[in-house]
Amino acid sequence: MEAALNILRKTPPSELETTLKALESLAGTHDAETIEAVRQRLQLPFGVDDEGEKGEKPFLKCPYNKIKEGVYRSPWTNVCWPGNIALELSEKEEEIRNMEECANEVWEAYAHLYYGMTAIGSVYLQKVDKGTYQGMFGIHKTGSTGSWDSAHLVVVDLPNSDCTECTYHVQSTVVIALHTSASEYADTNKVKISASVSRNTTQTLKINSVFLDSNHLENIGTIIEDVEIDIRSSFERVHIPRTKEMIDSIQKETVNRGTQNMAMHNIMMESDAFKKRKEKAESEE
Repeated sequence: MEAALNILRKTPPSELETTLKALESLAGTHDAETIEAVRQRLQLPFGVDDEGEKGEKPFLKCPYNKIKEGVYRSPWTNVCWPGNIALELSEKEEEIRNMEECANEVWEAYAHLYYGMTAIGSVYLQKVDKGTYQGMFGIHKTGSTGSWDSAHLVVVDLPNSDCTECTYHVQSTVVIALHTSASEYADTNKVKISASVSRNTTQTLKINSVFLDSNHLENIGTIIEDVEIDIRSSFERVHIPRTKEMIDSIQKETVNRGTQNMAMHNIMMESDAFKKRKEKAESEE
């Protein structure tokens, strides 16, 4: 598994699914279980089930709602698709299912608030032996110039002895992909960049035994919201400016070489990006 993860760390996050399929073809049946374990550990990228003809709300497909190969459970109706198979629940499962329904309603509102009405959010919860429950809170958003996938794996410990505090463990992963639109730039200027960021957060927060379920959702939502704000801020203020600075330095170095590579020099001189930069520099003088 470690060798597979090392390969994935060195490949573009936006090509994760393609890389996993390539690893599967290389591994064959001998290491198929290892590759599947890697896929479940990464969670991303999300698949989306949005077949409108069955009257089902779109939902995310991931290991947390996978019933068998190609069959996934909807968090809205608890029905498995394809096949329209309704799952029977025990009394304990019914309890966590009720909370899952509430969590999806809140999570959908959060996804639409931060990422727009086309964003798709899903929550999948399940009971665990040691602790209250665990689950996955995921969001997928696709736009004309990129995509955003975020997965937050949450584990909720048992409350303390007097039921006033509870500890939450959140493992967050975000994959962002950006690309220039072909309608705006020539093919020679087309750029595609992607990145992944992970955060591990553990917090102990106040709870009230009377409103335990709503307290859990409120506390988990607060933790995830803070993590996503921090990650978006790091992309906007650190990673993207650094990437732009690095590309700018490469372009300047290429132009300053003069005639060492005339073909590359001519391409750079004719590019829209270089012309805009030159016009800006001239206007500032």
